[in-house]
Amino acid sequence: MRLRQRVLCAMAAVLLAAGMSCGMSSTAAAQSCSFSMTDANFGSVDLTGGAAQTTTGTFTATCSGLPNATVRVCVSFNNGSGGAAASGSPRYMKNGTTPLTYDLFKDAGYTSVWGTTAGLFVPATLSVPLNSSGTGSVSQTVYGRIAAGQSTVPPGTYTSSFAGGETS
Repeated sequence: MRLRQRVLCAMAAVLLAAGMSCGMSSTAAAQSCSFSMTDANFGSVDLTGGAAQTTTGTFTATCSGLPNATVRVCVSFNNGSGGAAASGSPRYMKNGTTPLTYDLFKDAGYTSVWGTTAGLFVPATLSVPLNSSGTGSVSQTVYGRIAAGQSTVPPGTYTSSFAGGETS
């Protein structure tokens, strides 16, 4: 499965001031951020053995603004091109019309679903500390997991893309 997650934005909803949560407003200062995401690739999926499959990707935020400030970034992965359950979890990948459930997580224990600003699960909030020149960068691992128990799903390549409005 080629789960293509490219998060390339010129500007995102960036909140300044420690302690603020996603979705809250604040007085904005001159700042900008760019974002990138490596592909998270499960490869050819074969669940007939009954084991879960996992992969990782890396999200990176690079920001500039006021020297020695901290920029708060809320990272939201929506449903992807494969769609998702009404709650936002699980998400779906597809091989043609055949769906396969999976999810994205904030932790290596696969307990905290990486949510969306539009769903029931909370997006990741990252703090980007800016240095004395007013620049900084932070990376976060994105954990992907296809749960066991889907042994009736045919082996093959399943995809879901997070381009355009699928990220914020």
